[in-house]
Amino acid sequence: MSLRTKEDVRTNAETACHIGIKPNTLEIWRTKGKGPKWVKADPESPRSPIRYRVADIEAWMNERTCRSTSQYKQISEALESDAPDLNAAQITASRRKKKRTPVLA
Repeated sequence: MSLRTKEDVRTNAETACHIGIKPNTLEIWRTKGKGPKWVKADPESPRSPIRYRVADIEAWMNERTCRSTSQYKQISEALESDAPDLNAAQITASRRKKKRTPVLA
């Protein structure tokens, strides 16, 4: 996975602005494993810049896209339970399936 062009990647400040948070918050999230995936050009260098791929930012935001407040709660619970690969629609569908109970005739 390479950094192709300047348009494909964002700095910490640009990413924070894009998602509406302070750059420091994004830095804290990185230490906690939160936020969008990021790239460090040279992992051995402490001064190597951090970059975010636009596709990763968009994917992270799509995972958190909701249509209602109840859906937000479901997404929050799923993300806390290490299921970040599911999007909002998948989480809602999964919850509906679990709530169904068999009808006895």
